[in-house]
Amino acid sequence: MAALVGLSGPQGGGKTTLLNGLKGAGIEVDDFKVSRQVQKELGWSSLTNVMESPETMMAFQVKVRDVKYVRELENRARRDVDIILTERTFADIATYTQLWAWELTEQGKWGVKDAIEFLKDYVGLCRENQEVYEGVLFLPSMPHIKFEEDPHRASEKHIDFVSKQLDAFFDHAQPRMVPVFRISTESIDDRINESYNWIQTL
Repeated sequence: MAALVGLSGPQGGGKTTLLNGLKGAGIEVDDFKVSRQVQKELGWSSLTNVMESPETMMAFQVKVRDVKYVRELENRARRDVDIILTERTFADIATYTQLWAWELTEQGKWGVKDAIEFLKDYVGLCRENQEVYEGVLFLPSMPHIKFEEDPHRASEKHIDFVSKQLDAFFDHAQPRMVPVFRISTESIDDRINESYNWIQTL
């Protein structure tokens, strides 16, 4: 059974670049993009469809969590490699669900009480699913990274919210048996090196 390591962080922060660097260093990488896969299955061209109603958001995020969990169990079951690094974790999924929920409440499409009730159960499930990882790399937002717009990801204006919610998840909801390594260096090479070295300790 493979050890599974997740990579978390806000949109546009350099996760793909880091994944590619670690792949080049010999780490097996699963670059499956669950949000894009679910959008494809639903026939959506962008994430704007998520915000049509609470029902579309909940249906989308429930499917994202389910598809991601099945994928991670498949990764863990692999016997051809010792370690697999995967993009996004259930901390990210919980965070983006909170983002969409509060956007819907601010737009008057969803009552605050109903949103909180849904989020309480959903985030709890994400916390349980987070136990699938041997460890998590957290790549925080850094001001020197230029954001690139993409219809399949949240917009630049949401980066601060996502960053704070990820921090909160790792501080309060992260399972104790799953360590989190916060990447602190700025250069691509340094990020690759410190991430690679930490993965080897698991």
